[in-house]
Amino acid sequence: MYLPNLLSRWLTATSLISTPSKQAYQPLLRVDENNEFQITIFSDLHYGEEENGWGIDQDVSSTKVMHAILDYEVSDLVVLNGDLITGENTFLTNSTAYLDVVVAPLVQRNLSWASTYGNHDSQFNLSRTALFAQENKYSLSYTQSSPKGVAGVTNYYLPIYILKVVHHSKLRQIQSRSQIGSTPPSSHGSDLNLTP
Repeated sequence: MYLPNLLSRWLTATSLISTPSKQAYQPLLRVDENNEFQITIFSDLHYGEEENGWGIDQDVSSTKVMHAILDYEVSDLVVLNGDLITGENTFLTNSTAYLDVVVAPLVQRNLSWASTYGNHDSQFNLSRTALFAQENKYSLSYTQSSPKGVAGVTNYYLPIYILKVVHHSKLRQIQSRSQIGSTPPSSHGSDLNLTP
């Protein structure tokens, strides 16, 4: 019968279509009209240390520093570079909630960000997978999970796109993969043929 065959083919075809990731709907990261892209990096923030004492003051101070830097800088992307939270000092019931505190200055300014997780972001009461799930709730987060076959939860790259094609001589200045003491693969000193 024709109808069940058609229905079967449609169900098969639609089941093979993967659900697009959140990143498929996010704007591309692009350089500005001056071909510049400003990245602000915060590393080793360690929120959640000593929850009942000096750690609270430290978290407040870290947030103030983030606010001051973000007020001063014009950022196209903020990178949170590992050890966002000190997982061994938090409780299982609240450990991922610290992420909300970490990203609050970014959310308030409508800034996009991407994270990697460090060794303190993975302890007996905090997993990187749980942290990623919490972070993935934010539309401004460009953090991605590692591709299959790549170790870790957040080992990935983000492409940054140019606005228009740049003359090949400008590209040549940044596109060189030759190693010290090796002969360049072409007489132009570039390993890519960029001429049309």
